[in-house]
Amino acid sequence: MTPFRPKDTNKLGKHIVDLATGEAVGTYGKDPDAVERGKKGGAISGRSKSDSMTREERSDHGRAMAEARWS
Repeated sequence: MTPFRPKDTNKLGKHIVDLATGEAVGTYGKDPDAVERGKKGGAISGRSKSDSMTREERSDHGRAMAEARWS
């Protein structure tokens, strides 16, 4: 898992100090077990959704997602 890195300069400084002193492990308030369960559930539901769609539906869905991402 990649560690959380704040974008705010002050928060980043505190994060670096916390890491150096051993007070933080890089996740800041996120339960690593919950994160893993969420990733697993998302992968399972995405797979089952794609299995239940026809080829044309998957194509339309992919096209809409690409359009939303790049618009």
